Amino acid sequence: MLADDIKDLIQESYRQLLTSRELTPRYGQRLMIAEIAKQLAVIGGARVPRKDQLTSQASASGPVSQGMQAAASPKAPVCVIEAGTGTGKTLAYLLATIPLAQALNLKVVIATATVALQEQVILKDIPELLNGSELDFSVALAKGRGRYVCLSKLDALLEPNDSLQAMLDLYGEESVDLGEPDARLYQGMLDALAEGSWDGDRDSWNRPIAEKEWRPLTVDNASCLGARCSNFRQCVFFKARESLDQSDVIVSNH
Repeated sequence: MLADDIKDLIQESYRQLLTSRELTPRYGQRLMIAEIAKQLAVIGGARVPRKDQLTSQASASGPVSQGMQAAASPKAPVCVIEAGTGTGKTLAYLLATIPLAQALNLKVVIATATVALQEQVILKDIPELLNGSELDFSVALAKGRGRYVCLSKLDALLEPNDSLQAMLDLYGEESVDLGEPDARLYQGMLDALAEGSWDGDRDSWNRPIAEKEWRPLTVDNASCLGARCSNFRQCVFFKARESLDQSDVIVSNH
């Protein structure tokens, strides 16, 4: 069962959110919050501990360790919620899971089925919760490798050499003959990366990038050299992955 202070935090956060948005409580939404919290409470064992019972030096047999083991167990709880559009499902599971996860030193991973829903969670639902309640948590967006520029490919495209041709031959890719527009675009990307005005994310470039322009700049899991790459320390994809370790809530796409 839930500890009283976690219950109080969930309930108070819900009241604050409703007040900030001038809404009245919905029976269905309250039911969803309660059911999700009840199901996930077993991750912490018989009882989710109070915040003041958790320390960074928790023993291996303590509630934090037990919670992590339970979350990874095939017997971890599963809660399926079905409700119509506009009933507040997203805010319901955010309100139920975030206080619990923070109490157990665990992360919340939200995997959406569509990019549109992912954008709704990042741009609408989470900001509403942060602005409308006293919950304090950090958020990161997890994207696939294909959304980030490969520095090695970008360098090689701008300065063709035998190594580039060997890589292309190895993976069965055709050589890219840069026209002037593409050369200007890629040089602009390299300059922006050097200046720190661009993070290498396709979606954050200053204009939409056509697929034919972007395809030569990316690698998949099979062709990425990882730690063996000469640009590994500067790799924008792995830098983005590092930020996930510092976040309480991770929003991804499946």
